[in-house]
Amino acid sequence: MTEASQFVLDNLQSRGWFAPEPGYFGDNAAAYGAQDEALDELAKARGGIGGYKIAYNSGAQLAALGQSQPGAAYVCAAQIVHTGAKLAAADYDNLMIEPEIGAVLGAELVPGKTYTAADMAGLVARWLPVFELLDRRNSDGHFHVPTVLAHNIFNEGAVLGGPGVAELPDLAALHSVVFDNGTRVHDAAGAAPQDPAEAAAFLANHFTGRGQVMKAGSLLLCGTHMPIFKPEAGHELRFELGALGAVSFSIVK
Repeated sequence: MTEASQFVLDNLQSRGWFAPEPGYFGDNAAAYGAQDEALDELAKARGGIGGYKIAYNSGAQLAALGQSQPGAAYVCAAQIVHTGAKLAAADYDNLMIEPEIGAVLGAELVPGKTYTAADMAGLVARWLPVFELLDRRNSDGHFHVPTVLAHNIFNEGAVLGGPGVAELPDLAALHSVVFDNGTRVHDAAGAAPQDPAEAAAFLANHFTGRGQVMKAGSLLLCGTHMPIFKPEAGHELRFELGALGAVSFSIVK
């Protein structure tokens, strides 16, 4: 393992500082190399790789960060839980959530192919509402893109809901509503940052292009429907997504 990858692994295991280390992450290519190595090791203690996430995949987010394409990161299997989960506040330094459309792969994806959105529409077994869990730790105000990429874009798992659907409905009419302890904090139609099948294709091409075999049953996180949100300990969060169903979890003090 390279020195940069070890730096990332140590930070992820210890909830360390996200500030860029000089010389480690000068560009996204170096960042992804460190991410791959660090997560390969980290996942051994967290159930293996259970999914993949896309980040900043709206046009506005890309422009704000000066990026030409979205970010991508891994999700560890042991950190994927189901609706109704109770999460301990003490397990996170700075817990944040993002409500998203998730995709569950119905087939294995292998290197050596190029996947289109049309391909992914047929390869996804189920589309469902998901809360992505992120731990921003002490990184607020320090969004150096290569460093964030190397550190797996803050991911600390996901909460899966349902029942889900085999085919996506009209996205423009799809209504997403988020409640924080019963208070409505988001209510919008057409809030997906891009077509989820396009997001899924990006993830498929990114990770298989890096030599990854994406197993059937893997979760793909397709981008947040609202700005990142900080919930409070003792609260219950709920995300309703029309025909796709709903997902909820609570944070235990």
